[in-house]
Amino acid sequence: MFERGIHIISRALIAFSVFIVVLAVCTVFIGNDLEVSEMSLYQLGNQGIAIETIFQGLLLSFMISCINEILDFFHSMLLLWKTILRVLLITLTAVSFILYFHWFPSDLMPAWIGFGISFMICFTIACFFVIYKTKKENEEYQRLFERFKERSRYESDSD
Repeated sequence: MFERGIHIISRALIAFSVFIVVLAVCTVFIGNDLEVSEMSLYQLGNQGIAIETIFQGLLLSFMISCINEILDFFHSMLLLWKTILRVLLITLTAVSFILYFHWFPSDLMPAWIGFGISFMICFTIACFFVIYKTKKENEEYQRLFERFKERSRYESDSD
């Protein structure tokens, strides 16, 4: 149980770090634009990130981490369905935060396009990471299986 809690916290802090870095970069470049000035995400312009936005990002990161952890319990679910459900739940959670905390106006299309693009970029990076991790795990399992077969052959030959 303790390890699961540590895993949730570490996943949340990684997501939070990405959130802060992306928001900081966007703040530097577009923080003082006129359209952006009505967004609570950029209420300080390019001078920084508001404390409440930081805590909202932390809460969102923990919620995303919990969603991931809950979905990881379903071992028998196909990876495709688990991925679709994960993307759907995380998207709904992020959109809920955007609307509830007024991160940007709901009728500001460029902001939604930016959200969609950044979400797709982050999702693509995460997919590549998962594919890489899965490939490395499969290689390790294959190596262990080959070693097991070799031992089994050796033990059966000695009988």
